[in-house]
Amino acid sequence: MKNTFHPIRITNILEIILILLFILLFLFPFVSQGQSARQEPPKSIKHQQFRLNRYVVMGSATLISGALDGTLESIKFHYEDGFRARFKSMDDQFWNPDLSWKNKYKDGNAALGPKFYGSTTLFVCTTDAYHALRTAKNAVNTFTVIYYFDKQGRNAITRSGFKQAIVDALVLSLIRNIGFELTYGYLFQQRGAY
Repeated sequence: MKNTFHPIRITNILEIILILLFILLFLFPFVSQGQSARQEPPKSIKHQQFRLNRYVVMGSATLISGALDGTLESIKFHYEDGFRARFKSMDDQFWNPDLSWKNKYKDGNAALGPKFYGSTTLFVCTTDAYHALRTAKNAVNTFTVIYYFDKQGRNAITRSGFKQAIVDALVLSLIRNIGFELTYGYLFQQRGAY
């Protein structure tokens, strides 16, 4: 009996992840709007404890942002010895920046103009992995900022709110750097590095 199992290719999995990420990014603001009405009144900075649950949504978003940035840097600067070495079956025409930049143009030739309306501007994120990942990273960062100010409200402007904002910035920067290191330094580590 022949084996009829067809494994899902990694490119399909990454495309699914990117699609789900976009869906989540556009649904989260609507979900969080209902939660903002149930917020407790802000406490002064002296009475606040460091609470991990404060960073669940924003920390997850910044971790994803860091991971996307690490992947961007890997495909841009270490495609062959980092990204490609890890994912050998990827479509170079979409993932390799040395080739994929041509996807924006008719027949891969910049002199012939854009491949379709917006392929070099508004819809450039559909032409290659580099621009798709940049768009996803920027969307995650925008979501994080909007979510943060929605949760903080006017408290972010007060003196105690400013101190908490500094702590939040440090914590979220650390989480983002962990996401970056997980992809750039670990998942796509260059062969022979370290």
